[in-house]
Amino acid sequence: MNDELANLISALGDEEAVSRLKSLLEGSKKPPDSDCKEEREEIEELRRKLAETERELEKTKKFVRELVRQIPKPAFVLFLNKDGIIEYINEYAAEVYGAEISEMIGRKPSELASNVAAGGKTFVELAFENKMKIEGKEGFLEVKTGKAMPILTSCAPVYVDGEFEGMVDFFIDITEQKKREEEAKKAYELVKEVFRNLPTYVIFVGEDGLIKFANNNVARLAGFETADEVVGLRPADVAVIHKDYLDNAKKIVEAIKNRERIENVEVKLVGKDGSEFIASASIYPVYVGDEFAGYIEVFYDITELKEKEAEMKGLVNSTPVAVMYIDSNHNVVYWNNAAEELTGVKAEEIVGTKRTWYPFYDQERPILADLVLDNPHEAHKLYDVIKKHPVIEGAYLTEIWLNFPEKWQKGLRQGYSRTGLQ
Repeated sequence: MNDELANLISALGDEEAVSRLKSLLEGSKKPPDSDCKEEREEIEELRRKLAETERELEKTKKFVRELVRQIPKPAFVLFLNKDGIIEYINEYAAEVYGAEISEMIGRKPSELASNVAAGGKTFVELAFENKMKIEGKEGFLEVKTGKAMPILTSCAPVYVDGEFEGMVDFFIDITEQKKREEEAKKAYELVKEVFRNLPTYVIFVGEDGLIKFANNNVARLAGFETADEVVGLRPADVAVIHKDYLDNAKKIVEAIKNRERIENVEVKLVGKDGSEFIASASIYPVYVGDEFAGYIEVFYDITELKEKEAEMKGLVNSTPVAVMYIDSNHNVVYWNNAAEELTGVKAEEIVGTKRTWYPFYDQERPILADLVLDNPHEAHKLYDVIKKHPVIEGAYLTEIWLNFPEKWQKGLRQGYSRTGLQ
């Protein structure tokens, strides 16, 4: 009896319960005529408490089971007990596994599915075997019913008072995310390919000042065969601005420093391969949301254009008729010698400005060129006679009497002018 008691006490493990059990057993050795009413009542009370505890325990288990069952999409959740079998699982996971919750409980996950990244098992079983934590691991779940999907999973061991009780597993279906990633990758590759083959010189410089993307023209300018070889370099490793254009170089540097947009700044680039050319440079800051990501530099080779421009300038200057040419922004581009002689205004005073009125009027106002550039139908508001050129398509003519400002002409006070614009 003593040996049996010792084994029972060892199995119970609770010193307080063992102590109380001993006292009850000792009390049972009293003579039959002794009063055992108190002990019987206490035993009944212990039984009642035990039954109540068992009910509370079962209620808690039901609550946990229901709590896990109701966890909604997109989470798959299950719990393996210390024996490595499913004890709790939510409806969404059971649906994917292709079974009812009641059919899932008591089974191992690998009986229903496998994961290539886990060596044919499932991540939770792999973690269970090693009692380790797995966080944010990508895998591909293949269910016995034929379903397959990419997943992102996390699982962790559960300990109670230092004793291993099982493993909780959480994973989500990332099929849509993978589709978007694939679409984004294709779009990125397409943009990259377009970027590489642009006929201009284009680079994207990150916030750290290093080139992140470049096109093939830039690669050749730097003496490389492919655009990828330019990535990681600084713009100055590819080309520098000629010393004769330092003033414009400062404008570009200032725009980059202030994260401002600047367009069509004329510079001469000297490539690492030794080549030189006149370029029109533009800088465009790039923001992702509200965060500055870097800037795009675009350079157009305008060497041939400048050569033709020089030829045109020579031709215009040799023409005995006064000629002025303005661009789409109303900047005066050409002002020939005949125009200088007619008005007394030198080319350097007006070329590069928007002051088209300056040689003809005392105060600012649009001339015919300005009006026709913006809206030729408005020209009649300032000119009495406006008519289309009889030969040249898109050209207009007006005849006006010009009183040249006294500040320009000392000998010539007035002149009759026939003005045309195309």
